[in-house]
Amino acid sequence: MMIPQFPQYSQDCLLSDLEDGLYEEDDENDENDPNAFRIRDALPAPTHKNYTTQELHHMIHQGDIDLNPEYQRDVVWPESKQVNLVDSLWKNIHIPSIVFVVHKDEDGDEQRICVDGKQRLTSMQRFLDGQVPHKDTKKTWWFTIPVHSAGKANKFELPERAKAEFKAKVIQCVEYRNLEEGSEREIFRRVQLGMTLTTAEKWRAISSPWTSWINELQNKHIFVDGGLAENLKWTLSRGTDFQNVLNLVFLCEGYTVGERRIYSPAQIEKFLRREDNPDPEFKERIEEVLVDIWRLADDKKYHKCFASFNQLVAPVEFAFVGALLFSMQERSLSTKANAVHTLRFTIHSQFSGQVRNNNKVGNAAWSFINTLRRSPDATNLVVPDSGTPTSRNGKKRKSDDTDFDSDYRHPGRAAKKVAKSKSKAK
Repeated sequence: MMIPQFPQYSQDCLLSDLEDGLYEEDDENDENDPNAFRIRDALPAPTHKNYTTQELHHMIHQGDIDLNPEYQRDVVWPESKQVNLVDSLWKNIHIPSIVFVVHKDEDGDEQRICVDGKQRLTSMQRFLDGQVPHKDTKKTWWFTIPVHSAGKANKFELPERAKAEFKAKVIQCVEYRNLEEGSEREIFRRVQLGMTLTTAEKWRAISSPWTSWINELQNKHIFVDGGLAENLKWTLSRGTDFQNVLNLVFLCEGYTVGERRIYSPAQIEKFLRREDNPDPEFKERIEEVLVDIWRLADDKKYHKCFASFNQLVAPVEFAFVGALLFSMQERSLSTKANAVHTLRFTIHSQFSGQVRNNNKVGNAAWSFINTLRRSPDATNLVVPDSGTPTSRNGKKRKSDDTDFDSDYRHPGRAAKKVAKSKSKAK
């Protein structure tokens, strides 16, 4: 069977044809024609570059490659998958290109933000650092063996010739320049469509003022030295760190307008995509809440409310502890500590092994908070009846307690409510 031959056109040839008018169209008419074909919001064309593993390894350790932008996933590949990646490089098996967005700092130095390929780069880097081996039949070979490595005598280090060969292996990279943050996050979102991302990882990739602020809160209160990442027993993998703070903010912001919000992925994503900036006074109060949580967890005088429990702090607990502290910010720290302990003890007693983000736990937690806000020393907290303040589909409903609302109101929303009531009066 003969294979058909097609004419070959170079890009220069096609551009020349366009300039000569072979594909001439009435551009002015197209601009006014809603049915005309056009590409909207196109990104600048990327460049394609090849880097050796040695070059990429050097750039990672020099800080010229950022593997951890706010929206990026944690390292989730198990060692077996990292070993397979190294094996693919050895055997010249194709691996997908790494995607970078290149920025210049104030000094004109370039930094590459890894939008796609963090797991691949981390696997390569860990191999070169002697943290994962290359497995060959019955032997495991290490690129380098640290002096104090356990079982060093039984490990095989690669010969220099093999090391040089691996350092010369080439990885294809795609580089974008002059992109705004929103476009950078959009690339991440699209290239991850084939990946299994957690809901939290998807939320973290959303570009909005609220996402940026929540990331700031993470860096300031969780991942700082001696921060909540170290002081609390909780899970922070796969974006749950971001989700924990987001849930807390979501509940507290609802509290300011008298809403008992319950965890709902659809409502939370809608909340996160808001284009308005967080209110400065609200931001200040959230900062105070996170500082209070840190003080309660860090100070031995008060940390019973966290340390006396064997269970990890569940995401729903962290959010409602924040809502409790938000509702009683004028109280003393010792009073807050007792209230937090009572809240956690009651939740775990009533929902043993079932402390999850759902309507049942959420409605009970709001009822407990309302009691503790009025009577911080209360100990007998009762699970409310099945009549819930939140509808079955997760939509927000106002609290039935007239005394539930805090004194603080989001100024923008309060103004809207006043205007709405006036229009009804007319």
